[in-house]
Amino acid sequence: MFDPGQDVIPSDDASKNLYFSTSNGQSLAIENQTGVIKFEDPKETVADDKIDKPTEGVYDRTFHYLNKLGKVIGTVHYFETNDTQVVYRQYVEGYPIFSDFDRGRVIITENTQHTVMQMNQNAIQVPIPLDEEVDVPKPSEVIEQLQLAGVNFEWISGMQIGYTWLNEQAQDKQIVNLTPEWYIKYKGAWETVETVIQLGEKEEIINGF
Repeated sequence: MFDPGQDVIPSDDASKNLYFSTSNGQSLAIENQTGVIKFEDPKETVADDKIDKPTEGVYDRTFHYLNKLGKVIGTVHYFETNDTQVVYRQYVEGYPIFSDFDRGRVIITENTQHTVMQMNQNAIQVPIPLDEEVDVPKPSEVIEQLQLAGVNFEWISGMQIGYTWLNEQAQDKQIVNLTPEWYIKYKGAWETVETVIQLGEKEEIINGF
């Protein structure tokens, strides 16, 4: 990730988190407990002649950082653009992976001061399909479920079937269990249907007082 020719300086951390930096201001932090990786490059990423068109070349610029990873986190594909961010996700059988702590996801954020790339050191390298089948509700059924729960549809801007990376404490760390389910883009964030309903219920309680 670091520019060639730079001396990488490690920093000791009692919590076993890892931190590296260079003389030109680049830094790399790895959280021990979650596996979250954060790389920051302080160099300007938007040239003066592109200020009037801030999205021009955003894919080329962010892919430059993604390309540095090689096959470290497996194969990722473009997922969406959000303001100054470009989000890439790992896909399995044509569907994106959703999980905690940025597993299976790379987020690259840029502005005129710096570029930040965030991801996780845990990734799926070789997906192995199973014969087990899981029934996913029809879109109309999901919409009806949300309506019955009183969810405000003004906050919903998308629906997507994805694979949830399950958190199972006892499982072999070399094996990742995925389950398909619907995800709803609610207030700009992708959430499960169950989570959206819970958020909607909390809003009703707050607005009721």
